[in-house]
Amino acid sequence: DELVKLDTARERIRSEGYTAETSENLYFRAHDLKGLGATYGYPLVTRMAGSLCRLIDDPSTRLSAPLFLLDAHIDGIKAAVRGEIRDADHPVGKTLVEELERRVREYEA
Repeated sequence: DELVKLDTARERIRSEGYTAETSENLYFRAHDLKGLGATYGYPLVTRMAGSLCRLIDDPSTRLSAPLFLLDAHIDGIKAAVRGEIRDADHPVGKTLVEELERRVREYEA
């Protein structure tokens, strides 16, 4: 259900544009997943959702976040759940989350 909400938030951005309202909706979905990932046994999802939250945390700079990086986070979260990759000990999960976090750090710099 939370993945559907996350994907719906992305689809709103695609159809309505990347606005204050659609970006805030995406932020809330990511924030929910950040809290729920570990609860459902997916600490990797918590970490990826946390990286997405970090990327779009500040409403004053949220709209400058690169859309490709938003998509990469969303696709990564969905792939982790679909592939049942639960934590960063998995070689693919580790590579993916580290790359997402690296890209967010680069963007922030």
